[in-house]
Amino acid sequence: MRYISTTILVLASLLPSLPTPAFCQNALPDRPRWTRPIAASASDYSTPARAYSRASLTVDAAIIQPYRIAEVGTEVGGIIESFGYEEGDFVKRGDVVVEISRSRHELVYERAKSRLAALKKALKRARTDTEIKDKLFKRGAITKLESLDARALLETAEAQVAEAEQALKLAGLDVKSCTVQAPFSGHVTVRHKHPFEPVARLDKLFEIVDVSKVYAVANIPESLVPYLKKGTKAVFEHASGLKLSGVVHKTGKRMDPKSKTKKIFVLIDNPNGELEMGMSGSICRTPAKPRSTAGTK
Repeated sequence: MRYISTTILVLASLLPSLPTPAFCQNALPDRPRWTRPIAASASDYSTPARAYSRASLTVDAAIIQPYRIAEVGTEVGGIIESFGYEEGDFVKRGDVVVEISRSRHELVYERAKSRLAALKKALKRARTDTEIKDKLFKRGAITKLESLDARALLETAEAQVAEAEQALKLAGLDVKSCTVQAPFSGHVTVRHKHPFEPVARLDKLFEIVDVSKVYAVANIPESLVPYLKKGTKAVFEHASGLKLSGVVHKTGKRMDPKSKTKKIFVLIDNPNGELEMGMSGSICRTPAKPRSTAGTK
C-alpha cells in the first residue's frame, strides 16, 4: 500500500507539466486565444518595414539608357552630297545633318507646277463653257444633254486640278526632304551612310541620342515593387562612386513570371554628360525625411 500511494503522489506531481490536449484548449476560459487581425494598418508593420528598407532597398545591375533615341532616315532617294557630322558630334535640333541631291526632285516639282497651271486654265475655260451652255439651254438653243455634258467636263477639270495640287505638294515635300535635319538636340552615335553613297526612300542615315537626361533601368523583385513606385525619389550609384539623384519616372506593367521581377525607369538629369549609355550601377531609394515633432506633446 505504501508503494501504491507513493506512485500516486509521483503521478500527481507530473500532471501539471503535461501539455493540455488540443481538443481541450478551447475549453479553457482563462487561456488567451490567438486571433488574426482582419486589417492591419501600416503602423502595425512600421518596425519591420523600416528595417527592411534600410537593409534591402538597393537594386544592383541597373543599366543607363538614353532618354530619347532615334534612327533618322530619308523620305527620298538620291545621292548623299554632304554628311556634316561625325559619330560622337553634338547637334542641335534643326541642324542640317545630311544633304541629298535635289536636282531630280526640283525638276519633278517644276513639272508638277506647270501641269497645275495648265489645268487651272482648262478649268477656267470649262467654267465659262458651262455657264454659256446653261444660258443656251434656258433659251432652248441646245438640248439638256449638251448642257449636262458641259457640266461633266467641268467636274472632271475640277478633279484634275485638285489632283495636280496634291502632286505639287508631294513634289515640294520631296525637295524639302532632301535636307535632313536633327529632330532633337543630341549626339550622333552611328552613321549608316557616307557622302556620295546612293540612298533609297526610308533608308537609315544616322542614329541620334539625347543624353541630357538618362534612364537608369533595372529589374526589381516583386517584394520591392511597393517601395519603388512611380514618383519615388532614388539615387543611382556608379562603381566609381559617382552618385546622381533621380525619380522613378515609369514602371513596367508586366511582371516576369519566371524571375518575378518588374522593370523600373529612374529618370536622372545628366547636363554634364557624366552618365553614358551602357554604364551600370545600383539604384537605392532615397530615405524619407523624418517628420518634425515640433509643437507636439
